[in-house]
Amino acid sequence: MSLKSKTLLVAPEFYDYHKEIIKSVEGKGVEVDFYPEDITTITFRVMRHFSTLYVDYVRRKYLQKILDSIEFDSYKTVLVIRGGILTVESLETLRAKL
Repeated sequence: MSLKSKTLLVAPEFYDYHKEIIKSVEGKGVEVDFYPEDITTITFRVMRHFSTLYVDYVRRKYLQKILDSIEFDSYKTVLVIRGGILTVESLETLRAKL
């Protein structure tokens, strides 16, 4: 684990709200890794109206990408705001890594 404190932030990209949170936390000397709480691409937003199978598949892949990027014992704090993409299983996996 690095000497600098790290925080994992999972939150919606709502205007610049997430940027203000990041700036505030970083101002306290903490490194922040941010992941949007859901996928915001135009393709995804259109497809979610037509195919629940596609949406479920893409969300599972996105969530797995987040979990795979987290190194064991790398965060001191996890901050989740809304966390629409997180499942019970993903939270258990995250907890095991921390």
